[in-house]
Amino acid sequence: MDVTSDSSFYIAFEAQREAAGETTIVLDDVALVDGLCSLQTSPLPATSPTPPMLLDVLTCDFEEAQPLCNYTQNVDDDFDWLISVGSTSSDGPEADHTLGNTKGHYIHIDASAKSNNAAARISSAQFRNTNSRCLSFWYHMHGADINRLNVYLTTSTGLGPAIWTKQGEQGLNWLNALVELGGDDGYHKIVFEGLASGGSSGDTALDDITVYDGPCPTPAFCDFEDDGVCRFDQDIYDDFDWLRHNGSTSTGPNVDHTYGTKYGHYMYIETSNPRVPGDVARMLTPVYPATDGRCLKYWYHMYGSSMGTLAVYLRDVRGKDLLLDNKVGNFGNQWLLAQVDLISLTPFQVVFEGTVGRNNSGDIALDDVEVSKEACVHMYGCDFERGLCSWIQNKSDNLDWIINHGPTATMATGPAQDHTISSLAGQYIYLESSPPSKPGDKAVLDSQMIPVIADNDMFCFSLWYFMYGTNIGYLNVTVKTIDDTSAQTIYFLFGPQGQSWKQALINIPKPSNTFQISVIGSVGSGYLSDIALDDFLLNPGSCQDNSLLKGNFSCGGARNQTIPYSKVCDFVRDCTDTAADEGECGDCSFQYDWCRYIDTSVGDQRWSRGFNGSLTSNTGPTYDPFNDSSGYYIYVAKAQGTKSDMAEIQTNFNFGPSSASCQMKFFYHMFGSGIGRLMVVLRESQEDTIVFEKVGDQGNRWIKALVDIGRVASHFKVVFRATRLFSVNGDIAIDDITFINCEYPAPQASCPAGQFTCQRKACIDYSHVCDFSDDCGDGSDEQNCAAYPLLTDFEYSYGAWIQDKTDSSKIKTRVIVISLIV
Repeated sequence: MDVTSDSSFYIAFEAQREAAGETTIVLDDVALVDGLCSLQTSPLPATSPTPPMLLDVLTCDFEEAQPLCNYTQNVDDDFDWLISVGSTSSDGPEADHTLGNTKGHYIHIDASAKSNNAAARISSAQFRNTNSRCLSFWYHMHGADINRLNVYLTTSTGLGPAIWTKQGEQGLNWLNALVELGGDDGYHKIVFEGLASGGSSGDTALDDITVYDGPCPTPAFCDFEDDGVCRFDQDIYDDFDWLRHNGSTSTGPNVDHTYGTKYGHYMYIETSNPRVPGDVARMLTPVYPATDGRCLKYWYHMYGSSMGTLAVYLRDVRGKDLLLDNKVGNFGNQWLLAQVDLISLTPFQVVFEGTVGRNNSGDIALDDVEVSKEACVHMYGCDFERGLCSWIQNKSDNLDWIINHGPTATMATGPAQDHTISSLAGQYIYLESSPPSKPGDKAVLDSQMIPVIADNDMFCFSLWYFMYGTNIGYLNVTVKTIDDTSAQTIYFLFGPQGQSWKQALINIPKPSNTFQISVIGSVGSGYLSDIALDDFLLNPGSCQDNSLLKGNFSCGGARNQTIPYSKVCDFVRDCTDTAADEGECGDCSFQYDWCRYIDTSVGDQRWSRGFNGSLTSNTGPTYDPFNDSSGYYIYVAKAQGTKSDMAEIQTNFNFGPSSASCQMKFFYHMFGSGIGRLMVVLRESQEDTIVFEKVGDQGNRWIKALVDIGRVASHFKVVFRATRLFSVNGDIAIDDITFINCEYPAPQASCPAGQFTCQRKACIDYSHVCDFSDDCGDGSDEQNCAAYPLLTDFEYSYGAWIQDKTDSSKIKTRVIVISLIV
């Protein structure tokens, strides 16, 4: 169909199904192309565009009828490259790269029985190199006797110097190389050269050779396995350089992070003589384009008795540096993950700055630097939709936690779907208890090392578990600081827990030092003992929920009064001296902390706490609602999450029943071209009711909202939820939450004339009697309503109302869609 518009637009597909019957509507192969449909004379282009290729003759995946494509074996070398499928007889790959299976083809050199530095070469067809080109290929180099792989761009005089080289063991994986093709404006060939070492353990393999127009892209990920270190640069104005290394250093790592072997490479600063305390080494990434939200992730190793500092800066086009992260001290003999958000209105570089500590016992190492296209996700949380996030499988256990979707393999144990999105497509992790697993086998998942927050006395770790099956073992959560020799159990659960997902809220008292959380599952007495987990989340502060607490609450004050926890936050001041039971119950200015709100977000989108959004682009308004530039609020930044994610916070306690006059006041700020939706939800048990909703740009201003909570007869939580549209240009912020008039009317000795006397001796106006609202708090004002025959809530019938026989359609009670306003 033809689509015309004078301004920017979205295309939306709407599907509508009938009320009855089974209907499936399927959509596929959507494309939008320039020009009117009537003018299209050729098939629509592929929906996944690929970079323009130079010449087909330079591309080869070794799957063609002509196996080497347009590459030829050199005659001036010592032996030939071989075409293979499946595994080699030595240490080559198990499968090709193109298809990833044992039927796909690749080429490799069989280096057994070859002399040291014996060479095998293949050459491309000749081509003219008139512009900047990028060579891409995949290589596999595994084995103790691996020598070297070289790439040449021939000149008029021969091979010339290698334009790319790799030496030694590179691990079990296929790796990608990107090589700039320079040279003069003439004719060239690409030559791949594999060298033998004289040993028999180790084959070098190649697959998927391609040449693209234009320069190679700025690498988003760097594992420092390339001699060119991904085009990272040394700063010429520092005191010394970062070094590329493999194996151990005196106080640095013994292995790299990428492969966890002595053969893998990383960058580090050598702090031995002639270095002196305070010397600085800086390393710069290539230039990245301006961004409104990307995530820098990197792995660091800081182990030694006199560690210096590792600082990370964002450097803009003017050369101005903005500090993003600063790490000081000894973090133990381990690789740790760090991440920071990147926001810049101009092209930028990331600067890694290592500073020498008090003496030479403080090498600092870096590995696996990544600049992703999305904003950072919650550092220690995970919904397992994209893998294990920052969590790590422990190598000293018997089993691994398995990522799964849908039901587990064994009936009568495990969940049918995940918790995050309650879908067969949603992912979770589980412990497989069927053979070869044995009773007592354990799977351990470890967090990264978590720094202690100075002004925080506690952490809240939340997870959802599914422990269903007659042989269920146990779930154990432990904490261990960097100084501890043993872990402390902070949560333990044994045996079947029912056929549903349940939440564990685990308080972690402030550790003495950097700490690690371990989640341990154990196989039970038989194969019906799969344990599933989902939606990890770690937040500062306590996660105590008064609905889960037993015993008494201490009011403090001179009388030292105590009350049951069930009376906390029930809108009744039971602490007669201090009113402490109602003191921290939902009201929050976010000036000092999150009060008693916790993050329950779904997906990557998150609420953040901040102030003066003009200091950093797109992080909320400049002022709080009271025109204070230093006033804090919470916001959802435009660079976070995708359109399907929900940023959500909720009270970490249950409110008691509220009165009919209960209202919540707060301020909201929704400004930008891509603003989504802001909702306030009442959560009763597992049922959510939307009581406030705003969509789209509301202007660059704070707006006061007054939300009717009304009479809620059961315990409930309050939830603030924000979602995004397709665009990313917009922020949503809220501030200054206050609950008003939520208490019941107080009992009186007697009621004045003209007022109704409730059973609990409270007084209300007669106008509130029989109005579908429990204004008394005991329901007595809604009990005797026979004098009001037209009242009906339509839940079970039309009451005294009847259908109009003359209309063209009927109102159906199958779905309640009527709101009654009195």
